[in-house]
Amino acid sequence: MYLGSRLKELRQKANITQKELSEKTNISLRSIINYENNLREPNSRAMAALERYFGVTGDYLRGGVDRSALIVRDGQVLNGLDELDNQMYRFKDAYRATKSSNRLRATEMLDAVLARMTSSVVTNAADPDWSAEEIDRLIGVFLALNRAGRDKLLERADELQQLPQYHRE
Repeated sequence: MYLGSRLKELRQKANITQKELSEKTNISLRSIINYENNLREPNSRAMAALERYFGVTGDYLRGGVDRSALIVRDGQVLNGLDELDNQMYRFKDAYRATKSSNRLRATEMLDAVLARMTSSVVTNAADPDWSAEEIDRLIGVFLALNRAGRDKLLERADELQQLPQYHRE
């Protein structure tokens, strides 16, 4: 079921026709058409040719995770985690230096923001269309306002959520 749609998606991303894919992989055109329409599964030779051509694993073609892409992204993730680790150390130092009444508030805020952000990323099937910079800017604007300003900002945000043209689709 997944193989046909994955194969078609990869072919279209490569901007090639079924005929061109057939020629580049030495797999018959009829077979390529059958694979994309989920009428047949490739044999091991054809699967290996498709894997090589697109630079993906057979597991990915069958609907699993592309381990080769994970390896590439792993370096990016590790760099991001290193930066997060550095930020957490800075937070920890600032946390130790602040008075105890602010520690509880800082911990609650950090917990709430991290839970909301990670939940949003993990539960969305597609990549989120927001960036860390946008979130940082939003939090900065919110924190720069006095109580009345924060209340007004939240009121406006609630109003925007009621308008269908601003809803995530």
